[in-house]
Amino acid sequence: MPAQPTPRRRTVLFFTWAAGCVDAIVYIAGHVFTANMTGNAVLLGISLGSNISAQTLRSLIALITFIAGIFLGALLVSEEEKGIPWKRIRIAVLVETFVMALFAAVFLLPVSLHSESTIAALITLSAFAMGMQSAIVKRLNLPGIATTYITGTMTSLMSGLVHHWKAEKELPEEAEELIQAERSMALQAWVFILYALAAVASAVLYRHWPAVVALLPLAAIVAVTISVYVQKEAASS
Repeated sequence: MPAQPTPRRRTVLFFTWAAGCVDAIVYIAGHVFTANMTGNAVLLGISLGSNISAQTLRSLIALITFIAGIFLGALLVSEEEKGIPWKRIRIAVLVETFVMALFAAVFLLPVSLHSESTIAALITLSAFAMGMQSAIVKRLNLPGIATTYITGTMTSLMSGLVHHWKAEKELPEEAEELIQAERSMALQAWVFILYALAAVASAVLYRHWPAVVALLPLAAIVAVTISVYVQKEAASS
């Protein structure tokens, strides 16, 4: 049974597209990941172990600003409130939209995308936005789903498929547990697929029209903003 386009699922899919775009764009520009901190930690370790350079500084900037984004995002969405705090999420998404708009503006300015100051600005803005996004997605309470830690999502998907296959032999096919598991696995699969497709689209656009490539993740975040603002407080998925 395919996952329905409920508010949380729409939000996660748009966020995934943004994260895939950002990781591809910033890696091409500065050889740093700003959504995938696992990959960035590896790049930081490599640069520290081989030769401390500008690359080391870039990875450190990404890590520090990502953590700062998580901190602000966690403050805005608050873990104390029960249920999905849509009002708080709207505020957090608005902040992320503003940061991503600044990120897109850098590409439209008459500056060199290869200068160290421009790359530092792109890393700072995108890593901060992705940190906030991680905190928001966590607050959406969708088990096994992360838009900036795709390895974890893929692991949850594969594990879920194994357990689902075993459960089908023991439980009736129409059991509610199986239906929920199918919906969860469908969402996990789409997260993985969209992340990869976003990277492909961003790489192609960066090669041919670099000035507008950052509009891809910005459009996704704007779509998130619209989605959460039209969402009623009582809705759930």
